[in-house]
Amino acid sequence: MNRNEIMTMPADELRLAIAKAHGWYGFGFYKSGVLSGLRNDPEYGVLSNAVPEWTTSIADAWVLLNEFPGFTMSKTPDGRALLSVFDGITHIADTDLILAICRAWLMWKTEAE
Repeated sequence: MNRNEIMTMPADELRLAIAKAHGWYGFGFYKSGVLSGLRNDPEYGVLSNAVPEWTTSIADAWVLLNEFPGFTMSKTPDGRALLSVFDGITHIADTDLILAICRAWLMWKTEAE
């Protein structure tokens, strides 16, 4: 997946992509249109209902930040959240800080260009 795909991905697709990048397997299970579980064991297919709310919860998104080698956060002149990862490649500006964190993490993790 490339940078443009990640930047235009809706929050629910972004959440599923992050889960898969974290090593969750299979397809998402949805209940009333909301991701409610993923198989997190490739051998037994154990269903987990504890998929973090990375794209809507600052606490869950903050866990992603702790995986970066380092980062800075600031604001652009037009008020968007700007997140720069210390890999020298990933720089994200988004109107939503949580989505900026998620998009930066997915780009960093998948090395999207």
